[in-house]
Amino acid sequence: MIKLIGIDCDDTILDSNKNISDKTCSVISNANKKGIKCVLTTGRPFVEKTIEYYKALNIYEPNQYFIAYNGAAIYDVYNRKELSSITISQKEILEIHSYLKKYPVSHYIHKTGAIWYDVMNEYAYLEKKFNDIDLIQIDFDKLDKNETAFKYMLGGDPKIIKEVYDSLPSVLKEKYNVAAMAVNCLQMKKEDIFKCLKKALFEFPITSLEFFVPKWVESLSNQHPVKMDIIEKIKEYMYKLDKMNDVMSQEMDMTS
Repeated sequence: MIKLIGIDCDDTILDSNKNISDKTCSVISNANKKGIKCVLTTGRPFVEKTIEYYKALNIYEPNQYFIAYNGAAIYDVYNRKELSSITISQKEILEIHSYLKKYPVSHYIHKTGAIWYDVMNEYAYLEKKFNDIDLIQIDFDKLDKNETAFKYMLGGDPKIIKEVYDSLPSVLKEKYNVAAMAVNCLQMKKEDIFKCLKKALFEFPITSLEFFVPKWVESLSNQHPVKMDIIEKIKEYMYKLDKMNDVMSQEMDMTS
């Protein structure tokens, strides 16, 4: 039984003119009447326009929720209250900005009810137009230590933006020793999803390993120099293994 439907806004419930069709309203409203909770989940902020969407869809009622900023915050729509959020700290914002400011792009951070930016760009203008949100120009290097943000975004030439995204995985891996991938969620194919899953699974820790040696090696005494050398090499190899990916990337040197 379906209990909840998460729905994006742009190009999903909203058409190219940012309007909600009568058919969409009818479908969502009928699902809600059947007890299926319909939750808008989007990269957009929680603003007055959000309330208008819920009213248009006939789902503006108690115990109704809105997921904003690509999942960074959850709101109680009816009571207009933030229920949960994960924000980027000032330190993290400055770290990101320190690395990205070498590129000729504009920088934006989403705050409650506003977007803070360094250089005006079409993206910031569109955010103001569609969400009726305040735009505030700031100097990122002078950001107060208590400031936080829901998300950090870039605006500019698509070719430069792609260059930035392509460079991030290696930077993140080097800094945090974790696997990272740059993906376009709007254009992901089945093959891309498999790649993401493969990348994630290869990060799982190794809990046990089994080694098999030829029968002739097994028949040697435990004090035999050949057998002792092989066992020592195996131990050296195992000390280097921590995650599944290590098995795929580490070569075992059996030379003496």
